[in-house]
Amino acid sequence: IGAAAITGGTLLALTGGLAAPAIAAGLGALAPTLGTLIPVIGASGFAAAAGAAGTVAGSVAVAASFGGMDM
Repeated sequence: IGAAAITGGTLLALTGGLAAPAIAAGLGALAPTLGTLIPVIGASGFAAAAGAAGTVAGSVAVAASFGGMDM
């Protein structure tokens, strides 16, 4: 694993790993409003999407921190 990969992965883990839950929480907080604006998906759909977004972003950050992703 190269030094650049370790440095980049660490930076992504620190920034993305901390930002992902905040982003998911923000989207989750907006779920009732977005569900009202777009009733086809509904509030529960937006809440589920927010949770999934936070989980995926966190997983990517962790994988990148260990050099598991080539970017």
